[in-house]
Amino acid sequence: MRKRCPLPSQPLSALPTISISAAMTAEEVIGILRAASENQVARKGLRIDASIDASIGASIGASIGASIGASGANHRNPPSTMRGVSLAMALAQSGVLDAVRALYLRNRSFDSEAIGALLTTGTLPCLEHLDLSDNPLTDAGFATLCQNEPVRHLSTLILDAAELTSTSLERLASCTWARNLNTLSLARNHFTAPILAQEATSATSATSATSTSGVTANPASANPASANPPLAKLAYLDLSLAHCRTTCLALLGRAGLLTGLHALRLEGFFGPDEAQLLAQQHMPQLATLELYGMFDLSESERDVLGDSGFAILSESPLLPRLRKLEVAVHNLGDASAQALANALADTVTDSVTDTVADTVAQRAHHGALRHLGLRGNRIGDVGANALMASPVIGAINHIDLRDNPLSIAAAHALRSHYGDRLQQ
Repeated sequence: MRKRCPLPSQPLSALPTISISAAMTAEEVIGILRAASENQVARKGLRIDASIDASIGASIGASIGASIGASGANHRNPPSTMRGVSLAMALAQSGVLDAVRALYLRNRSFDSEAIGALLTTGTLPCLEHLDLSDNPLTDAGFATLCQNEPVRHLSTLILDAAELTSTSLERLASCTWARNLNTLSLARNHFTAPILAQEATSATSATSATSTSGVTANPASANPASANPPLAKLAYLDLSLAHCRTTCLALLGRAGLLTGLHALRLEGFFGPDEAQLLAQQHMPQLATLELYGMFDLSESERDVLGDSGFAILSESPLLPRLRKLEVAVHNLGDASAQALANALADTVTDSVTDTVADTVAQRAHHGALRHLGLRGNRIGDVGANALMASPVIGAINHIDLRDNPLSIAAAHALRSHYGDRLQQ
């Protein structure tokens, strides 16, 4: 039977926090948890921060059985696994989990067995924010989390560096809590999917062929899942250093995981092929796009956007809708600056007879670009002049052109034009 959350809703920042640190003994940890479960304060909800290291984990592992009657004392798993399982047992059997709204477990020992112990022994009917980063969770642990009904109210999930692969991405749409998820961070994982390589290549080739023929594909028809996306409430997705290339993007698009996004962050190798796949996705709500490259570390032009990759994005419906655009260390030159200025100047309509007033109204609806970051590229004086001459970019609230090969005269002109709006 589903257990309903009995607590009134309130901001997580206003909740009392239980911090479990490495300086505590096992007895202190268990005492704090038990006291919290009996405290009147817990009736409003709790935040538990148990981002601990090996010292306290080993202490809990040695005495957990005697302290709360768990089987941890006789556990024969390696010490690293023992720490996570023991902490999970302490949390589950303390009676405090019914009041937990936010749970931080960045302790490098929470694996699939530990998450299983936490979710099968205890219930988390009020849990809204879960952070399991820097743990050896793996795809097996994600599968356990995915199938767990008690966390169906989860709205924020942070799984950075959790040793996940594309298998978890494929499973994401079927999770019991997927439809409530608003924020998802999967940074520093390894989302490679060899099995999808042929599909991704075919998708890229098809899109390229379409562009060559002059026929524009309908993003919605190319993405059937967008009609009824499984993560309709997902607004923010962070894939920094997650090795999300063509195969990963194809998977996300096919599953409809990009449709409702308001903000997308991609950091790492990302080239023209990835730009092609991203440009064809149906993301009507996207307002923030952050692309942080690795030009200085790349050995191939396919690893960074360059002018050819940015040209693909500039011809898509994505850019005119954005309020914030960051494209850093992606080998962009003057051609990209000019392409951006042109993309924002173009009328976003289906009819050549639309008036200027119609265009202004549409930009107001989408909320023209307010923040532009182009740090660490190859933009020179010609590109800087194109940006300043743009009606949209010239009036922007914030612009960052640091670490570009600008002349002293161009730098002075930018400071004169933008003033405090220019990032120094």
